[in-house]
Amino acid sequence: MNLHCSTTWPDKMGKLKGEQTVFVPQILNSLYHNGLITADEITDYERRYYETTGLQFLCSERQKPHTIRWDKNNRWKSGMDIHFKIWTGSPYRSKTFQFAPVLMCTGVQEIEIIYSDEKLSDLYCMEPVVKIDGRPLTLEEVEKLAINDGFTDVQKFCWWFNKDFTGKIIHWTDLKY
Repeated sequence: MNLHCSTTWPDKMGKLKGEQTVFVPQILNSLYHNGLITADEITDYERRYYETTGLQFLCSERQKPHTIRWDKNNRWKSGMDIHFKIWTGSPYRSKTFQFAPVLMCTGVQEIEIIYSDEKLSDLYCMEPVVKIDGRPLTLEEVEKLAINDGFTDVQKFCWWFNKDFTGKIIHWTDLKY
């Protein structure tokens, strides 16, 4: 199944709008550090990334070993192929680029991000309650989740997921929460 990644931040990200997300280098870094691709393959994908997008390939030491997606139709399953792609241009004239080899999905976990819930509080939560497979995470676990999902901190994670959300964590490494 295709897994499209943003190359730049959308309007809702405030000051980050238009800046590169660095998701692609972080994903490639996670693949390299988990023995799923070689350094030579990263160099080849880096060259093709620039040729396709015109964007400088911003290297990152961080790793993105999963992604969080809305999955209304329950399509993501463990064992299915992941086609890592980005698209550029307008929706009508877009070009797609596969920036990593096809890999198997190693696991799927349910995630729920709750900003306001009558069962939790009568007040609006400034920071969300995050549950994975029904288990509430500690603040430290939320920080780890945010960083592993490609964000520099929980604040930017909350800018992206800025309202109640239910979806899936799609894994391509052995990491699970």
